Formats: sequence, structure tokens, C-alpha cells
Amino acid sequence: GVKDPRMLLLLELWRDLDPKPIGVIRNPVAVRRSLERRARERGDRHPQLSAVEWEQLWTTYNRALLSELQAQPFPVIDFDRHSELDAQVRAALAFHGLEGRAESSFFDRDLVAHDVEEWRSHVVLGEALELWDELARRALMSPA
Repeated sequence: GVKDPRMLLLLELWRDLDPKPIGVIRNPVAVRRSLERRARERGDRHPQLSAVEWEQLWTTYNRALLSELQAQPFPVIDFDRHSELDAQVRAALAFHGLEGRAESSFFDRDLVAHDVEEWRSHVVLGEALELWDELARRALMSPA
């Protein structure tokens, strides 16, 4: 498996390998904050973007994800539903005829900031919020 949102912009290069897509979504504020933190920590190796620019980047990748979903439905895992991650991953693998292990170890809960605040009020771009709502709806209805 490969998890890299940049692949969404280069999918045509991978199609002949017959990939088994599984989408992963995370809300735009959590992604923006994670990227901002990483950019601060790795200043010389990371672009220093504004909140608007980080959300525009999130929107670019997730527009490509939505476009792929519209062309051919596939499972979508909602990273923000932490307590359901293992079940979501197992269902996504089963969709492609793959069997998962009893409990995965790929997800380290300590790496996720546990904000209890309402993230929606911190979205900078209205388009990002609309796109999130559509992707989250599709994650709930994900084929399995």
C-alpha cells in the first residue's frame, strides 16, 4: 500500500498497474495545522505557506479524490473517526478482496493532536468545508 496524497495528481501514471484505491480523508483544519507544524519544524525543507494556501492545497488534492470517486466508487476512510479506523480499514480491504489482520498497528494515536474544539469554525476556505462535507458523506456511505 501507498499513502501519499500527491499520487492523486499523477494517477494516470499508475493506472496500468491496476491499483486498488482506498481514499483517506482528514478535515482541512487538522491537515492545515499538521502541515504548518511540519513546515515550522523543517523550515529549510518545507514551504512556508499561509493558512489559505495550505487549505488551497488540501482542496486541490481532495478535489482530485472526489473526481476519482465520481468516476469509480471505492472505499473512503475517515481519519477523523479514530475509534472506527480499524473497522474502516478492514472494510476497505474486504472491498478489494483483501484480508486484514486482527488489529492493525499502522496508526499511532499519539501522533494525532486531540483537539476537542469544533474545527469547522476554523476553516478558512468555504470551498474546503463544502468539499469536506461531500467527502465525509461518501465515507459514511463507502462501498464495502
